Amino acid sequence: GVSKIAKVRFEQVHLRHLKYLLGIRHNASNSAAWGETGRFPLLIDSLKLCVKYFKRLAEMEDSNLAKAAFNEQVNLGLLWYSNMKSIIESFATDGNNQHQLTAVSATHLAEAASPVLLVKNLQDNFTEAWRFTLEQSSRLSFYREVKDKITWEHYLDHARNFEDRKFTARIRCSAHKLNIETGRHKNIPKAERTCDFCSSKGIDISAIEDEEHILANCPLAASHRQKMASLINSLDINHGDTLLNGIQIARTTPTDPAESNNDALVRHIQITTRAIKIMYKSILKYKKELSQQGESSS
Repeated sequence: GVSKIAKVRFEQVHLRHLKYLLGIRHNASNSAAWGETGRFPLLIDSLKLCVKYFKRLAEMEDSNLAKAAFNEQVNLGLLWYSNMKSIIESFATDGNNQHQLTAVSATHLAEAASPVLLVKNLQDNFTEAWRFTLEQSSRLSFYREVKDKITWEHYLDHARNFEDRKFTARIRCSAHKLNIETGRHKNIPKAERTCDFCSSKGIDISAIEDEEHILANCPLAASHRQKMASLINSLDINHGDTLLNGIQIARTTPTDPAESNNDALVRHIQITTRAIKIMYKSILKYKKELSQQGESSS
């Protein structure tokens, strides 16, 4: 599963790098880190190289020392050959060949092996496990609304600066300090993870402080939201009727990016990522002010 892959030592290094690139905490969701950057576990590339090496060894002349070692692996059924045989039969051959591979020679096995097919099958399997993880995780309920496949996100290229990109990633990946997330760590019931601003002002004492609320509903960010809407309406794009929906804002791109020219698409991303940062920081600022008031009154 996805959780087991994340425990592999070199994949931990890979994930730390991805999270650093996104600007999210080291304990943020691994699935979100893979998904946002369009990266698959390094194990897949490692196995591809192993299959290519297997094919290369099988094609060598018998006089070659490496081929002699390979033949010994085959003849004695040693661990490396047994593992590679299993991997190739499971992932690197098409269905038409699989029933013929139980008693074939190593040469025929190598001929049937396809590194390209191996990568495709492993990526498909990982994607299925990745989607299952998103479906099962309450923490990633917002993320699965804005993300449905493992691909590099446009905002990572086109946000104006690292801070805009960082705060956008934090909101999208639920790696933030909103009460919906901090309350989870404190075992506070979801219904009690209410918005600090709306509760303290008596506006809506039941409003949950989550990504959707901050991006689309919280009055504290109303002026920023209106400015964002005005700027986007000035662009020559079709954003549909869901502009002020938090999910659409967090996606950072128009409803149908293919219908937008590149300049308008980039501008749309720049506007939304900047707005996300400003709206989120306004909430953080208010939280800090509340905390300081509580300290001074005590």
